[in-house]
Amino acid sequence: MNCVERSGGMSLNRGEAISVIISTYNRAGMLERAMLSVLCQDFDANRFELIVVDNNCTDSTKEVVCRVKDTHKAHVIQYLVEPVQGLSAARNAGVGAATGELVAFMDDDSEAEPGWLSELWRVYHAFPDAASVGGRILPEWVGGRPDWLPPVAETLSRLDLGEEIKEIPFPSHPFGGNLSVRKDAFERVGGFSIALGRKKKGYLSNEEKDFYHRLAEAGCGRVFYAPKAIVFHKVFRDKITPRYLLSRFYWQGVSDAICEYQMNRPGRSRLFGNALTRIGKILKVTYQLVRRDILGERGETLTTVIVLAYELGQLRQEICAVIGLIARQ
Repeated sequence: MNCVERSGGMSLNRGEAISVIISTYNRAGMLERAMLSVLCQDFDANRFELIVVDNNCTDSTKEVVCRVKDTHKAHVIQYLVEPVQGLSAARNAGVGAATGELVAFMDDDSEAEPGWLSELWRVYHAFPDAASVGGRILPEWVGGRPDWLPPVAETLSRLDLGEEIKEIPFPSHPFGGNLSVRKDAFERVGGFSIALGRKKKGYLSNEEKDFYHRLAEAGCGRVFYAPKAIVFHKVFRDKITPRYLLSRFYWQGVSDAICEYQMNRPGRSRLFGNALTRIGKILKVTYQLVRRDILGERGETLTTVIVLAYELGQLRQEICAVIGLIARQ
């Protein structure tokens, strides 16, 4: 791992500081606004640092970070290059360089509200046994929300659990675009699994679900939702297409099946049973599609095809798991 010198003359008091980590891959055009939204927080600049992890970018990411550092010398900013490809590896590298007691994650295509860090800190202060606090993630529709987009399409990136602070027991959990965790708890459970998570433009995910499963198993503390800790995630209209949604949900099915296997380690008979149940669901959904096409009821067709893509992704991975168990016997 290579590290460019950190900017800022002050040193952070680890017990009172937050380290904000933004992992990035070839999004220099959006990264600057994400960084500036962190540096404009109403939280004391002496109590947080910003760590940008460059995951082998080939664009002008380094130049963007250096420019922001030059114009924000009162803030502590670190720039790291993580050679191991993948979002999980990049985030883990950021935590390794973090000085704060708390680490907070945000995506490079997002912008935080000015009170984001203050609200996260407030919940930790109110609940000393909190191991992790996640905030609200709302879409910012760049170019407008497509009229044809079904509500199910927002479920993978939007997190809105209401207006009240509340505990989030597993299997529910915060999303990676707006979550924070105590650094010692993060390190205790081994961070994010590098077997999961995005790599370049791939859609494999569920590193957060796997992480929170291990956090719960280790008894590190409770997990909370902070409704006023808000991050806006950019959604570009020209990239939201039916083809993208089908691919995204297919890989979510793959990711869910991998995570389920890792958490529960089912035997061959259970895997066979899961696969047969999945085939039954796929046949049912296929029948619904054919019926709607014959009757001309196309209003919910895209939602149904999305469900079908998800089930096919899960089936693919369940079959792979069965084959893997047979090969090892």
